[in-house]
Amino acid sequence: MGQNENMLPLKNNIFICNFSQWSRYLLLITVLSLTACGSGGSNSENPAASNRGDLISATVVRNLASSGFDTYLVALKSYFGIVNPAIIRQYNVTFYKIIYATVDTNGNIVKASGLVSYPDKIVGGPDSPLLSYQHGTIFNDFDAPSNVAANPPQDFVGALFSSQGFVTVLPDYLGYGESTQLMHPYIIADSAASVTIDMLRAVRTHAAQISHALDGQLFITGYSEGGYVTLAAQKEMETNLSSEFTITKSVPAAGPYNISWTAKNMMDLTVMPSAVIYSFVMKSYDTIYGYSRINEIFKTPYAAEVDGLYYYGDATSITLTDTTTDLLTPVFLYGPDGLPGRDGLGFRENGEMIMKADFVANDIYSGWTATTPTILYHGAGDLLVPIKNANDAVTGLGANVSLTACDATPLPSDHGNCVIPYVRFIFNEFGGPF
Repeated sequence: MGQNENMLPLKNNIFICNFSQWSRYLLLITVLSLTACGSGGSNSENPAASNRGDLISATVVRNLASSGFDTYLVALKSYFGIVNPAIIRQYNVTFYKIIYATVDTNGNIVKASGLVSYPDKIVGGPDSPLLSYQHGTIFNDFDAPSNVAANPPQDFVGALFSSQGFVTVLPDYLGYGESTQLMHPYIIADSAASVTIDMLRAVRTHAAQISHALDGQLFITGYSEGGYVTLAAQKEMETNLSSEFTITKSVPAAGPYNISWTAKNMMDLTVMPSAVIYSFVMKSYDTIYGYSRINEIFKTPYAAEVDGLYYYGDATSITLTDTTTDLLTPVFLYGPDGLPGRDGLGFRENGEMIMKADFVANDIYSGWTATTPTILYHGAGDLLVPIKNANDAVTGLGANVSLTACDATPLPSDHGNCVIPYVRFIFNEFGGPF
């Protein structure tokens, strides 16, 4: 049977690193008829958008209201272990699909998309803070946040936070939503930053258009890939856009901030925690940096799986081995003679320097000093994205950065088991209601 990402064995640690994967389990506790779908009416159109951050369109895709929403929030609180009885519906919530202009990895203006949810505040009510939530790894466009109308459990972040007064922003990323013609730039720092920042710009424009007042606060967070995207966006905001963005608090979680070490560590292992995740990274770098070497890197039949199934936001069925030497060619691992310790020119040794340099170029754990109060949240027992990534960032980014270790008691604090405690953590850290 094909290895659908929704059916991956737990040992692969994917089934919860993907935000949509674990949110889909909310179907077990949510009656979708309790909430009403939006009309889908378009609220703004700007087809001539040509600058980064321009708003192209905003369309209502979903509403959460009244007693049905109350039932939903009770289920969400129970699922995530949020016990504060004061956390109740403060506001109904309206979701929009936002289409906006950003840049691809070649600097060309392209359309991108995402989901934004607004608390339905009365005129004269309190202004709203922005919360930008960057999702974890997804393999299918169906799981992109803006597809909430077709995949309702995607709304849980907006439901939780916008019910407490946040305007919640969830970018799809390139490769999903309105940009499925592109390869998703997976763990590519510049693209991660630009697609997030440009959506925030578009949402600010949209909020002004619908007369929804913002209070100037900006909270950012994300888990796994989303943790990496969060810190990449923070770096860009702080180092190049400080006059435009001031971040109130940042909580990147479980991200591969030291991607050069993480990639090397994974390839040095006898058995990978997740070959599917690793191969996604390699397909991304192979495409974005123009290596065109998938058939040299991966053995048959895995090369065809990797080369064919990560395009167009749709890799729902992929079968790989997690045994490193069965997955990767000896030439890639050890050099032209394919033997360890001989010419020393493989990735495991002193070769593949161009590829390794590209990984280093996407490291974000050092080389700048964070000015925002930043809490790195990470599982001590994370094998997929080891906690060394967070420890290195704490060391490399200065005094404003601290680490909070996940407490998934009584379960191991690994990548998957730390998701629910993470949601509870950011809910407490960001505060509210507003």
